[in-house]
Amino acid sequence: MAGIPNPTSVPRSVVAGDTLKFKISNSDFLASAGWTYKIIFTSQTNRFGEYSSVADSDNHQITIEETVTATWTAGEYDYQAYFEHSGGDRWTTDTGRFEVVYDVAGGSGNKDLRSHAKTALDAIESVLESRASLDQMKFQLAGRSLERTPVDDLLRFREYYRREVRAEERADRISDGKSTGGRIRVRFLD
Repeated sequence: MAGIPNPTSVPRSVVAGDTLKFKISNSDFLASAGWTYKIIFTSQTNRFGEYSSVADSDNHQITIEETVTATWTAGEYDYQAYFEHSGGDRWTTDTGRFEVVYDVAGGSGNKDLRSHAKTALDAIESVLESRASLDQMKFQLAGRSLERTPVDDLLRFREYYRREVRAEERADRISDGKSTGGRIRVRFLD
């Protein structure tokens, strides 16, 4: 059984309702020397959380409880992290993107977790195969519903979205530490 995750950097994502825990080490900003690590999460419309570390020897431990993350809405957010000294100094050390993933276990109702590319590809293929639902027929690409899109355009859209879905799948495999299935060509010279 794998241990409880405690990465050494800000994770790229968290499932809403899961505990978010990570440890930061920085030899310039030791917790034992009076430094505190702080992180702020923001959306396009508001700042929704500022969290401070707890000293763990010279390291900084951040733990955000599941009751807090359960209130977060799924989506992409920005974060800014900084170290603050008890004497008043402050140094921003990290900014980035962070994803809150929908909690299937704790969510209410059904939610389509497919990406836009996967949803579009499924709708296009259903229309081409004459088995599309009403929602799929009404799906819009380039300002036009699929039911009114010529077959040649649907075929072009299908190829475009197939590439998008493959790229997403490759990115997911890489983030999971798996092989992408791609080839690496090597040539040895004398």
